[in-house]
This record gives sequence, structure tokens and C-alpha cells, in this order.
Amino acid sequence: MLNIQSYLPFVSSHMMKQNKDKRPSNMTRVTSACGSTLGISAALSLLIKHRTNCSGSFLKNAISVHKIFKTFKDLECKEKDVLVLATGAITGGFLGGSVSDTKHIKQKTKEAVTQLIGNYVVPTLLVGAGVKIANLLNPILNAKTLSCVKGFAGLVGLYYGVVFGNKISNNINKNIFNDKDKIRKLCWKDWSVQVDNVCLVTSLATNGTNIAKTASKVIPAAHLFSGYQIGIKQD
Repeated sequence: MLNIQSYLPFVSSHMMKQNKDKRPSNMTRVTSACGSTLGISAALSLLIKHRTNCSGSFLKNAISVHKIFKTFKDLECKEKDVLVLATGAITGGFLGGSVSDTKHIKQKTKEAVTQLIGNYVVPTLLVGAGVKIANLLNPILNAKTLSCVKGFAGLVGLYYGVVFGNKISNNINKNIFNDKDKIRKLCWKDWSVQVDNVCLVTSLATNGTNIAKTASKVIPAAHLFSGYQIGIKQD
């Protein structure tokens, strides 16, 4: 009679080895995190430099130091700012992860498309569209009510943006990689990275207030996870 119990240790060790092989190495995790951080830093520096209208580098222009801190303090992110920050994080995370994990560049590229198109471009544009439509009610609503309406419209745009964005990014990946049977379904990570767009809704709905400025400062940090996820992507 076949003794199944005698095979259990072998099966268990084999499964553990398979799971370990599928995990990104510590080096890949480090390079992905560093790449995402550097990408965000570069994108944020670009936004601040554009707003301060400083010529040359920040280090060469001592007068600009005060402007830089004041600009960051008063920063209120708009749709295009979120897209610039997202692009920086995604590019940095992708490059950082690819440096130490060249075997899974295809998977990282597909995830980058999903993150950029599905989780940022489409949702962010629909958030902005929802808030702009709500702004049409400005003549008939008081400031507090209008802010609530803009927040609601932005969240509705965010929800449908994530859903439609996922479908669009799947179609793009199908055409590029010809993986017609592999569909990237929405998961909790896709919703968790929407912290930045929730903050964008808050910023747009309460523009000109300290709440908007505080929410805008969270957006750069919220993008770090997305870039990191792309860098460590394997399957």
C-alpha cells in the first residue's frame, strides 16, 4: 500500500522551493524601492522647479531655496501633476527592478502599462472630468455644498476610471504581448494605490484651503508603492 505520509515532507519542501523561486530577491526589492524613490524625487523636483520659475539648477541659485520650500508648502496638485508623479514612480520602479531582475522584464512591462494606464491615466482624467462637471453648479450652490458635490463627482469618476482603465490596459497588453488568454483582473492592490487619486479629489474639491495643501503632500508618497510593485513583479 502506498504510504502517502512518507511523501509529504518531499512535497512540502518542493512546494516551498517553488514559492521561494517565485519571490523577488532582496536585491530586487531594494533596487525597486530605490528606483521608485528616485523617480518620484525627480518628478517632484521638476514640478517645483516649474512652479518657482527658477533658471538653472537649484544648487546654483541660492535665492531659489526659499522659493522651493514655499512652493512645496503651498503645493496643490492637479490632474497633470499626479500623472507626472505617477510616471516618475513607475519609470523609476521599472528601471530599478529590471536592473537586478532581467528575467522578468516582460512581466514588469505589462504591470507598468496596467499601473500607468489602468490605475493613473484613466482614473485621474475621469476624476478631473467629474470635478469640472460639478464646477458647472458653482452659480447655484454655496461653497460648502459645492465642495461636497465636487468630492462626490470626483469619487464617482475615480471608481469608473479604475474599472474602465483596467479593461483598457488589458486590451493594450493583449495587443502588445499577444496574451489573449491572460487577463489582469482588478485586485485590492489596484484600489489601495488609489490613495493618490483620493487625495487628488480632496485637493480639487477643497482648492485654496489647507486641506487641499495637506492632501497634495500625501500624493508623492502614495506613488512609491506603485513603482515598487512594478519593480518586483514576476508573474
